[in-house]
Amino acid sequence: MTESAIFRAEAVEFRYPGGFPGLDGVTLEIRRGEGLALLGANGSGKSTLLRLLAGLDFPSGGRVLAWGRELTPALLDDVAFGPAFRARVGVLFQNVDSQLFNATVREEVAYGPVQLGLPASEVERRVADVLRLLELEELADRPPFRLSGGEKKRVALAAVLASNPEVLLLDEPLTALDPRSQDAMIDLLRTLAATGKTLVVATHDLESARFLAGRAAVLGEDHRLVAAGPVDRVLEDEEMLVGANLVSGRRAATRARGGGSRPRDAGEPGMRGTMRVTLLGRPGCHLCEEAEALLGRLARELERRGRLLALEVRNIEEDPALHERYFLEIPVVRVEGRDVLAGRIEEEALRRLLSGEG
Repeated sequence: MTESAIFRAEAVEFRYPGGFPGLDGVTLEIRRGEGLALLGANGSGKSTLLRLLAGLDFPSGGRVLAWGRELTPALLDDVAFGPAFRARVGVLFQNVDSQLFNATVREEVAYGPVQLGLPASEVERRVADVLRLLELEELADRPPFRLSGGEKKRVALAAVLASNPEVLLLDEPLTALDPRSQDAMIDLLRTLAATGKTLVVATHDLESARFLAGRAAVLGEDHRLVAAGPVDRVLEDEEMLVGANLVSGRRAATRARGGGSRPRDAGEPGMRGTMRVTLLGRPGCHLCEEAEALLGRLARELERRGRLLALEVRNIEEDPALHERYFLEIPVVRVEGRDVLAGRIEEEALRRLLSGEG
């Protein structure tokens, strides 16, 4: 572990209950004051790695070090280390509903500083500063659960920033934000990076990665680290990005030809039409991640045979009606708007269905 490193993952493996892999042999170092974009397709293990860095989960194999010490349940229970670590590392989850639990936005933002034992005057000052910074002053007395997805995202980030952590672990911080709010979030994160904070941003948005990080690490769909280096150099490797399912092979080929050709229409020779497939799930559901990875593999397999899948992944927690109807059934696979499979998705059943054999 180099002197400038804050975190180091060494040959880290992680398996979910049932043996489903989350990470496989990942070795990665995160340096003090850097911005690192953690890139990968949905289900590749980005969120899992962030949880390991945050000490919320622990490896099945290998180890994770923070400030030179191996993160273990015993160490985080140590009164000399655990509270200090939690104060130094701030986490923004992809599903921010899981970290919003206070009655009002103001109380939510104040919660961290209060837990740190700061004087009331300092808590009040931090809350006012962060509410102003994230343009949340008009929402301060509203309950978080009544806010929009983008507003909840800003409240959750405000709650993290109020504790003034050294490190920010951010899981898809731009999701649920409109374009103007995305630009504002990018500007804010760049400002925080300029103050010396360490940022680790998990995303599959390659364009935002260029703005948010100087270095990038890519996780493949096999849950292994497939590339790491300066962000521009990593994003220039089209073959690697296609293999990691971060860009479309067809789109990459079009760019390589200078952008002059267009994809074939569904009715042209060699194409059998586009099938609309929707996966209903939620973050943190290992069966959903398993189904998503399986759908991605089958989509590429069918594309080689001339059949296109328009694949959409929907988080049921962002739609109350979907959540009420499906929360006991996920993952659910829809084909052309019709529910066809639910629960543990068997590969052969899904392959037959998508191939038109079932």
